[in-house]
Amino acid sequence: MRRFTVRLKLLSLIVLVLLFTLILSISAYIQYNKVMQVNTAFQEIQHFEKYIYLFNSIFHKNNSALSDHSSLNTYFIQTEKTAFALKDNDLIKGEKQITSLISEIQGICKSINQYASIDLSNRTEIEAARIKIASLLQDLNADKSKNIAHLIKETQTVVNNEAFDQTISLQTKFLSLKDSISNSDKEKFSSILQEVQKADIAKNQLQNKITELSELFNHLDQSVSKFSGLSQELLNKKSENVIIYYILFIIILALGFSVGIYFTSLTISKPIQSIKSYVQLLVSGALPDKLSIKNNDELSDIANELNVFIERLSEKASFAEEIGKGKLDTDYQPISKQDVLGIALTEMKDRLHAAKEEEEKRKIEDKKQNWATEGLAKFADILRNSSSNIKELSDEIVKNIVKYLGANQGGLFILNQENDTDKHLELISSYAFDRKKFITKRIEIGEGLVGTAAIEKQTINITDVPEDYVKITSGLGDANPKNILIIPLKQEEEIFGILELASFKKFETHEIVFIEKVGENIASTLAAVKVNQTTTELLERTQQQAEEMKSQEEEMRQNLEEMLATQEEASRREVELSDTIKAVDKSVALIEYSFDGTISAFNELSSNLYGFTQNEVLGSKINMLDDSTDEDSTKAMSELWNKVNNNQYFEGILKRKNKEGKQVIVKLIAYPFLDHHGNPVKIMELDIDLTAIKTKEEELQEKTDLLQEQEEEMRLNMEELMSSQDELLKKEASFIGFEEAVNNTLAVIKYDIEGNIEKANENAASLFGISVLDLQEMNHNEFVKKEEKESPEYEQFWQNLIAGIPQEGEFIHITPN
Repeated sequence: MRRFTVRLKLLSLIVLVLLFTLILSISAYIQYNKVMQVNTAFQEIQHFEKYIYLFNSIFHKNNSALSDHSSLNTYFIQTEKTAFALKDNDLIKGEKQITSLISEIQGICKSINQYASIDLSNRTEIEAARIKIASLLQDLNADKSKNIAHLIKETQTVVNNEAFDQTISLQTKFLSLKDSISNSDKEKFSSILQEVQKADIAKNQLQNKITELSELFNHLDQSVSKFSGLSQELLNKKSENVIIYYILFIIILALGFSVGIYFTSLTISKPIQSIKSYVQLLVSGALPDKLSIKNNDELSDIANELNVFIERLSEKASFAEEIGKGKLDTDYQPISKQDVLGIALTEMKDRLHAAKEEEEKRKIEDKKQNWATEGLAKFADILRNSSSNIKELSDEIVKNIVKYLGANQGGLFILNQENDTDKHLELISSYAFDRKKFITKRIEIGEGLVGTAAIEKQTINITDVPEDYVKITSGLGDANPKNILIIPLKQEEEIFGILELASFKKFETHEIVFIEKVGENIASTLAAVKVNQTTTELLERTQQQAEEMKSQEEEMRQNLEEMLATQEEASRREVELSDTIKAVDKSVALIEYSFDGTISAFNELSSNLYGFTQNEVLGSKINMLDDSTDEDSTKAMSELWNKVNNNQYFEGILKRKNKEGKQVIVKLIAYPFLDHHGNPVKIMELDIDLTAIKTKEEELQEKTDLLQEQEEEMRLNMEELMSSQDELLKKEASFIGFEEAVNNTLAVIKYDIEGNIEKANENAASLFGISVLDLQEMNHNEFVKKEEKESPEYEQFWQNLIAGIPQEGEFIHITPN
């Protein structure tokens, strides 16, 4: 079956309508041409009729209407042609009355044309006669005869006016004058009369023809009028036919269009309306049933494509529904690269699948995070509720870590650094298969993986465990672990121990991170437990020492009294020593300098001896006084330095130079000055001027004995002074040791007489719960209650202290908080 498309149907309909319109238009055009032909002929006849009426009116006016014969002949010829054309016209052929009238008009036209020819001949004759008469009359004019002048004038009037009907009168007058004119004039005038007579005859003939012609014109007028009526009637009839024809054409065309519209409605509009309703359902979001259009054209193709579209849209909807149910493994392939919705759905599925995977990963991460958080909380409880015993705490930690991680074996090593020269890792707890393993194990720092982890302070994760590294024993036998995890227990890069775990399964990354965090908490707890344990031991030791101190308190008090007495004696000796030094300073030249020779003291006698002021020598070297030209003096100075460097006494006579460069002979006594540790800190030199001895040897000799006695006494004084200094230094060292012991054992606070704290040790600050600096800014009255601070006893307490009376007993103090 041949397939007609909508386009072809519309095209066929348009072609038929156009063809039908073309046929009607051609027919109308033909009829119109016929009508126009009739109308043209009718117009020509009207034009000729108008000319005839014009000619007739001129003819009746001056009886000379035929004088314009050339124009008449031209119009008669055109009328003749028009008549023949009308006879040949298909529109006129069937009209007998009109054709007979045309023939009749043709005959009249021929007669008129013939009469016009005769008229032309007559008129020619008349004109010739007139010309000849005029010539003769001109000749007659030459004769001035009055008798003939009047006759000539009348003849000229007749000829000029072409009034040839007066010829008889003119002839009568001529006869009456015949006897009175000459023979030559008679002949001329006779000739004129003959010509006038000819013209008169022609005029009469013409007049007769004009009468006949007038009848022909009348008959022509009647024929033309009748022809005009018939022509108008025919024209009206044909016009009515054309109008009827056009009305029929419009009706038929309207019917054709109606049929075409109806056909279009049946074959196009109705399917389009169905498609429109179908599409509206689609736009509303519905998925209608299949669309059935059996036009076998493009509309049916559209319906089929819509059905395919609905089918595929249903597949997409089903696919989306499955995706909505979470079935992300549902398969769907886009129709083509232009399938935007299909591609978007597949991309949505891929994104949802990726989101689901991310969600699963997030859940896994959340699960891991929750696991780690719960684990941290669990071990925080374990560590918070832990025993102060490190051994028990370690057993609890290892047991729970092995269980929580699902490991098979674990061990906890503690860094033992009680002896600085013997630091090592000590296994204090191990656990495997729900039972504690009582194993004693010592690992040196840097030994094996555990020792290496202690040095590197980094986690060691071994998945390729050597065969001989460790065995995990169970009821089924021995087996090598798959994973060894060694975690340093550190806090701020300080190692407190090592945790070693072994498992048949591989430790996950989050488990390693978790155990590292737990390791930090364990390290912190171990540090705290260790500090608490150390504190407990120190407290026990302190309590024991306190008891010992309490038993020794009486002895210490007695020793303190003795010490005070000794201190008083030392003070007295110190005063005496000071007086001795002052006496020496007033007696001899005294110079102090450091072991590099820099002078730090230069008394007045030294200035007098050497001529230098203190400002000139302080900070200078002692060798500025040496006499380098004297070899003995140079050797003596070398000996001096050797002895004082070995803490020995030096005595000798040297030559030196004063400020002016003069030689000065002195007896020099030098000894090192020691600190409380017995270390030499400076050199004290005594110089005795011996320069005057050379000039006063006798006087010197006399005083030698006295001088020796003085020297001996001075030596004894110096020895006594040095002995006192050593004793004082030893006492001072004892006091310092005692003070350190007291500071390390007791809370010590030093007050001024106003009660302001000048100094306090750490034990005192710890006792009151504040820092040493904060404590040193406080007053004693801030540690007692208000009522006690205002009591007479408290005032008496301070008065006794200010008076130097020790206060002893139990006192209640309050902390600043």
